Amino acid sequence: MQTYENIIIGGGAAGLFCGANLKNTRHRGRTLLVEKTSKFGNKLMLSGAGQCNFTHGGNIKNFLDKYGENGRNIRKILYNFNNLKTVEFFRANGIRTLQRDDGKVFPKTMKSQDIRDFLVEKIRENRIEMSVGVNVISIEKVDGKFAVRDDKGREYTSKNLVIATGGASYRKTGSDGGMLEILKRAFPALEVVPIKGSLVPIYVENYKFSGISGIAIRDVKIEQIEKREKDNRTDCKKPTSIGDLLFTHKNLSGPAILNISRYVDRGDKLKIDFLNGCSDIISGGKIRTEGVKKSALNYFVEMTNLPRGFLQIAIAQFIGDEMNGSVEKLGKRKIEKIFENLRNYIVSVSGNGGFDVAMATCGGVALDDINKDTMEHRKVSGMYFAGEVLDVDGDTGGYNIQFAFSSGAAVAKSLLRAHDGGKR
Repeated sequence: MQTYENIIIGGGAAGLFCGANLKNTRHRGRTLLVEKTSKFGNKLMLSGAGQCNFTHGGNIKNFLDKYGENGRNIRKILYNFNNLKTVEFFRANGIRTLQRDDGKVFPKTMKSQDIRDFLVEKIRENRIEMSVGVNVISIEKVDGKFAVRDDKGREYTSKNLVIATGGASYRKTGSDGGMLEILKRAFPALEVVPIKGSLVPIYVENYKFSGISGIAIRDVKIEQIEKREKDNRTDCKKPTSIGDLLFTHKNLSGPAILNISRYVDRGDKLKIDFLNGCSDIISGGKIRTEGVKKSALNYFVEMTNLPRGFLQIAIAQFIGDEMNGSVEKLGKRKIEKIFENLRNYIVSVSGNGGFDVAMATCGGVALDDINKDTMEHRKVSGMYFAGEVLDVDGDTGGYNIQFAFSSGAAVAKSLLRAHDGGKR
């Protein structure tokens, strides 16, 4: 049995950032960081298509709305270590960064490996022990200390325990939600919100767009128009998402879809406005049909700037072969109806891509039980949480990694303060 002051379980973004901020730990007791898989930062390596979009450059005040229903609940965590501090942390250590026009922040090299390798090296500089291939199967608290056992029969004990094991998204990276089950068995008082995939493509009934896979439409507005069965409030604000929508061979994807996916379940209905930002076409009296000899298809391509392939499929659903006839022949009423349908395109959700392709996890350890100053669990003293294992999931654009970093930094600060008798 090996004894430590601190054990960090999970070598992803949150666990690595926590370890990287534990300075001069040797005189404060030994710290061990363990990872289930054979490598650290597996999911971090995949982020931003391997380029590591690790935060967003916008005003931190605008971050809160990017985390759905729990955004306001993590305000203090994000503010205490915000996106500017994240960028400065890397820059101060020689990692140059690049902010794109859309606000996404990357390492200048556009390589996730550079971020991962830097964090690992920083942890080594902090003289923290690191071990891969440690699959934790049980946790107990005995006489004020945590006893951690892995599947090889090894046992470790510590005064403080950090859970940074992620959720269940991208399971091939090692995150499978197993730690949540371990925690529920070991600590019945610890509340876990049921998990599901977030930032995940959505399947819809009678999908018509397989033939235009790869085509995207910008600035689409998507609204959930039917409340979930579990939500019977009449005043409930309907989730809305604005962004790019991507047609794939089997489903709908792109930021607009991914960002609303946390709210969507099978059987829900979504309203898609493909003309978001162009609604003045109808109200502005621009619709003229008299004397217009061009086909309806060509007319809508010209008026909306939407992709021809998409319009060909969408219009055919409303008027069939008539789309090849003249606008004049169709008449103003029918043309207006097509515009309205493009603004109020209804789809029924049949499912989503599941955890294997989900970028984040909705649900996890309940936030109400977490001290937002320290990240310590209110019912299990000495146990701290960071990252996706918590009931926090953000939009695309670097928000999830930023929360992982913010919460990881908060835990590191708490561990240093705890050893120093609360002086920090």
